[in-house]
Amino acid sequence: MKGWWVVCLLALAWTVAPADYFSDYPLRPVTPPPSNSWSLLYQGAYFSHGYDHGAALEYNYRLERHYALSGTITTLLGDPSVSASFGFKWFPRGLLRKDGFENYAECSLGLMARKAPWDPADSTSQWTSGPHLNLLYGRDILPWNDASVGLRVSLFGSWTYGHVLARRTTGIFGSEETRLGNITVGFRVGGFWI
Repeated sequence: MKGWWVVCLLALAWTVAPADYFSDYPLRPVTPPPSNSWSLLYQGAYFSHGYDHGAALEYNYRLERHYALSGTITTLLGDPSVSASFGFKWFPRGLLRKDGFENYAECSLGLMARKAPWDPADSTSQWTSGPHLNLLYGRDILPWNDASVGLRVSLFGSWTYGHVLARRTTGIFGSEETRLGNITVGFRVGGFWI
């Protein structure tokens, strides 16, 4: 009876142990990460005491396993705005095809143009613009290791110079007021293609 327990424990150890510890197991080669990727993302952003929806289109060009250049165009729908930025991404592990996911951090600089909030005293609609700095942290997830589409999720914070992020709101006593801000925080979620 004791022999059966030993056989069962050895069989369990054999099935639980990683296969690459055995000398005759063929190791799967690490596939280099894709050199190009596109993504279309939903963006939610909070700035100047209000939330706004938008979309982002992003392109990444991998310089090597850990570094990439990125270009992003975003738009917000509440008070129309468009921004374009160029950045640098860092992938700490750079093993998307092996692990099925990878984290990244990005720093980018860009320009934002936004339609100024409507002012009853001024009948012309004006656009204002200013430079902005973005910091972003995210994760790419593949449904299986050889997939060509995946999920991209990220959190971001940005600082915009000037009064580009002005928002017209109703104050506490019902009067119209303009809220100014420079900081935006938000998230992006969507798909990417490699």
